[in-house]
Amino acid sequence: FFFKQKTAYEIYQCDWSSDVCSSDLVYNGLVYITGATPSSDLPTVNAINSASAAGTEIFISAFDITKSGTATLIASTYIDASASDYPRSMAIDSTGLLYIAGVTYSPDIPTPGAAYQTVNSGDGDGFLLKVDLFNKQILYGTFIGGSGIDEIRRVIVETPTRVAVAEIGRAHV
Repeated sequence: FFFKQKTAYEIYQCDWSSDVCSSDLVYNGLVYITGATPSSDLPTVNAINSASAAGTEIFISAFDITKSGTATLIASTYIDASASDYPRSMAIDSTGLLYIAGVTYSPDIPTPGAAYQTVNSGDGDGFLLKVDLFNKQILYGTFIGGSGIDEIRRVIVETPTRVAVAEIGRAHV
């Protein structure tokens, strides 16, 4: 099990034996966490997907640090796809929309909107998702990659319509 930064919220959310919390951030008093989990019993609240499909799934959770106990978890969801998916970075824009990037081995990560690339072109491709967690929507999704294994290690939001990804290269899961 790996933590980039250990917080009480990550410890509450993640199973020490199998879940990986890969990115966290604080915005407007809420703590957001994303990671990968093979668990089928992740606590879900106001979820886009409340059950795991298969493989290692992306999860996104939000905590209200002004509350206590289990009431702190105000949103938590799986992002379903049919194989293993690993978020590496998360950012938030000025409107509260989340941007999740990483590597996917799934052929069917959600690609709503005008996707740059709608299919996984290799063994694994980078992905970028734009998520409205509180309205339970994936607004945009795309694969980014070629014939090898590619991943996105960093997402940066300049404005809600201008997003950059960085460090596309060989994945190390």
